[in-house]
Amino acid sequence: MTDQKTVQDEDAVVLGDKRVEIVVFDRYKGRKGTTDRLALATPHLLRAVVHYHENKGYRCATPKGGARGTCCQMVGEPEQKFGLVMFHYTTDDNGELMDATKLQGRLKLWPISETRYAELTAIHRKWPLLDGPPAGFAVKQHDVTAKCTEEQYQKMAINVCPEAHWKSKQQWYDAVVSKMPKAYERMKLALGKAMTEQDWQELFGKGRAATAPTQSSDIDLSDVLDEEASR
Repeated sequence: MTDQKTVQDEDAVVLGDKRVEIVVFDRYKGRKGTTDRLALATPHLLRAVVHYHENKGYRCATPKGGARGTCCQMVGEPEQKFGLVMFHYTTDDNGELMDATKLQGRLKLWPISETRYAELTAIHRKWPLLDGPPAGFAVKQHDVTAKCTEEQYQKMAINVCPEAHWKSKQQWYDAVVSKMPKAYERMKLALGKAMTEQDWQELFGKGRAATAPTQSSDIDLSDVLDEEASR
């Protein structure tokens, strides 16, 4: 039996202890017939060029403008995926906040397709959805509501809210932003496993790589959205 006297104070916690931070970021998924309220609590998105093989996402290793690598030869053309960090508010099934005097909800990861990216971009041109750039508490921003009409392919009706509730108080904003670095690291993983040409060759039993590994395809897309919003 453990001698409780040897347990240091910083290691002694109880269930529900506020000093314990659980760094888990679930992926957002709408439920059919339910309306969610979401804040795109990020100044930029991440982009990845991804192949799907046996229901798993893998990063494409073919250099831009280069000869087709093993991945493209064996799996076909890749697709663009985008990822953002969002705040999923605690609401009723109609998307109404449970308590407007509080910030209730969780940060989640939202991998999206090219189609959803284009949809959000169209809204962003008129009503800013991102926290910048440059990011900041005073940056004008809107939340959105998303009513899920079909779960498997995540079909949604997205509408704009008059304000971004998470920016109602500076301390709320600061608390969310403080978790962003870890959330972005998880987002990179959620967009697909990083692969080199050698990794792909080994996956399909084709031997060692003939080309060097390529760099990550994560890029900052804030300039794209910002430019389109200014048109």
